[in-house]
Amino acid sequence: MNLAHGALLRAGRLTTAEQHVALLALEGRDNAEIAIVRGSSVHTVANLLARAYRKMRVSCRAELAATVFAPAENRDTPRSGRLQDHLSPREHEVVARAGMGHANKRIAYDLGISATTVASYLCRASKKLGVTSRVALVRVYGENAT
Repeated sequence: MNLAHGALLRAGRLTTAEQHVALLALEGRDNAEIAIVRGSSVHTVANLLARAYRKMRVSCRAELAATVFAPAENRDTPRSGRLQDHLSPREHEVVARAGMGHANKRIAYDLGISATTVASYLCRASKKLGVTSRVALVRVYGENAT
């Protein structure tokens, strides 16, 4: 049993299928590869991953990895340094709008980008700051932004 599998088991919230799909995702496999390994459809894999994300309270693979591999005492704790040193200007813009309570679709419309791109910016910002939730990201951003 590897470290990721042990962490997912300790979480205790995921079904066996969700754990298997999450482990394969953490190995870097895409949904099509996971579907082949499991003998299921890509749609089923996407649904299993979505349920695993909800149960683990994450929104992307990077957050899943951060949640699984980070020690419990370090979760939702930003990395050292100034916020400005970690985020790109676009990430600042997206996180600031998320902090105003805007949904991804609204942010996307306002900035002329897709909602998927907004989710990617938020995911990268979360990873850079070492937080595992949108709420924690907005909190850290609000405490440190100038």
